[in-house]
Amino acid sequence: MPELLWLKILYTLFICVLIPVYWIHYGPGNFLWFSDIALFTTGAALWLESPLLTSMMALSVIVLESVWIVDFVIGLITGSSVMPNKRNPDPAELVRGRAARVIGAQTGLLTLLKGLPLAYQRDLQEDKAPLFDAVAVYEASLGVLAGLLDTVTVDRERMRAAADEGYTTATAVADALVRRGIPFRVAHHVVGSLVAQAEEAGLRLDEVPDPMIGLALGAAGDPSAQALANDETIGEIVRGAASVDGALASCDVIGGTAPTRVAEALAAARRRLGDA
Repeated sequence: MPELLWLKILYTLFICVLIPVYWIHYGPGNFLWFSDIALFTTGAALWLESPLLTSMMALSVIVLESVWIVDFVIGLITGSSVMPNKRNPDPAELVRGRAARVIGAQTGLLTLLKGLPLAYQRDLQEDKAPLFDAVAVYEASLGVLAGLLDTVTVDRERMRAAADEGYTTATAVADALVRRGIPFRVAHHVVGSLVAQAEEAGLRLDEVPDPMIGLALGAAGDPSAQALANDETIGEIVRGAASVDGALASCDVIGGTAPTRVAEALAAARRRLGDA
């Protein structure tokens, strides 16, 4: 009889624990496996957001090659029923939008699992529709992204011109002042004042004159900032940090924007792709 009891215990363990655990980890309900698809589509949506936004800017910083050679990649754009000159990157927008479908499918599947006891239930047959739909979206998104990446062109001159606008390097200037011994809260106030004065004068941040910089530092009410206002080199330091090249080069850390770090990351990515 003890043998029969053990058999019953093992059978119950197998039915009530091992089968659902196996299903969750290795079947369609595998959270990590389904998450891979959801993360890919989300990442694709994030990557497409910048080209979509910048392609709609007046500068047209990033444009698809199809804008210029329509016959070459006609399948990647659509026209407008009203505006003959309009070209819409609809496939890119749809890839971005369909990320929500995959995230919804994963969420629905996990919600299905959470209400089940530790055994197979007929509810689990409802895993097929979200799984097949997510895989279909994943495969279609891969095809669209391959076409977009093969045909995307970057207008470097317009991109550089856009990077110089909007005082985007203001934080880099504040960091440069911190490296000269000014507390960040003070540097934040000083650079904010410089930006306001530059806007009023119609200047970029890397064009502000020495008197303007000295005035902003002197008015900060901080001894270290006031001392730095009399430094003859502070003008070049501020303007150098405010330039796009200077701001990029200042982030010389792993994963930073310094050109050497970007080159290292590109080389590492190419190695990974080559190994794959």
